[in-house]
Amino acid sequence: MTTAARNGCLGVTARLLERTAHQAGHHLSLRRLLADLAGIQETTLLYQGDKGRPCARHMTTTMTPNQQQLYDLFNLDQYAPTKRLR
Repeated sequence: MTTAARNGCLGVTARLLERTAHQAGHHLSLRRLLADLAGIQETTLLYQGDKGRPCARHMTTTMTPNQQQLYDLFNLDQYAPTKRLR
């Protein structure tokens, strides 16, 4: 895929995100929408568990209310790490 084609696909995808957000009542610029979505992050906490065994907990970071609404709108929890302890 050429760079121009790839950029075209990204532009179309971004515009679809913008339209979906707008239809749901989120009147944000494309730049702001993408910035809010980019601010939703995942982190891994490593710690020593029972019997000295290393454990990891994967979770999304704290979100602003707007980020939480976008997270819910785009059903991003299906891609989020599960909050389980090992």
